[in-house]
Amino acid sequence: MLKPALLFKDQLESKFIETAYEEKYKYYVSNNYVDFELNLQRDSWTAIEFVSIDKDNNLLGFLGARIDRNSNSVSSLSVINFYDVNYTFSKDFRQFLDDLLFKFNFNKIKFSVVVGNPAEKMYDKYVEHYGGRIVGIFKEHVVLTDNHYYDWKTYEVFRKDVLNKRDKKGVTNSGVEV
Repeated sequence: MLKPALLFKDQLESKFIETAYEEKYKYYVSNNYVDFELNLQRDSWTAIEFVSIDKDNNLLGFLGARIDRNSNSVSSLSVINFYDVNYTFSKDFRQFLDDLLFKFNFNKIKFSVVVGNPAEKMYDKYVEHYGGRIVGIFKEHVVLTDNHYYDWKTYEVFRKDVLNKRDKKGVTNSGVEV
């Protein structure tokens, strides 16, 4: 279930600090230093930020979107799953993307991933499902906390393409087949 991130600020900050130097989270940090200050936005003008929680209010992950109001689009995503495999988090991620396009009515979602991130395959599938595309790959674009260079893959998904794809399949904006 998605909840506003500010409601879980203390839990979220503790979880970020706890995982900052873990090898498997180096892709989230996506640079070679760690900033322990969690700067959650207090309004939705520049960012929309949620947490994924389970039925017992346990924190599963964070989902954030940076907003470009000039183009009415999402300029980047910030997504971290604190558990290796979690159905609720995956469902919440899909809901988050749907909300960005249909609840908040953004025209486009643009985001990137470090190539080799275990989430990369999931992003490829979601982008294909939504009718989006891989814009390109920047070679040796980032240095992670392990001080190695990694490639950077950029995606974009347009609201109109999702609507066209759903119209062809007979699916409503809520994702329900008709």
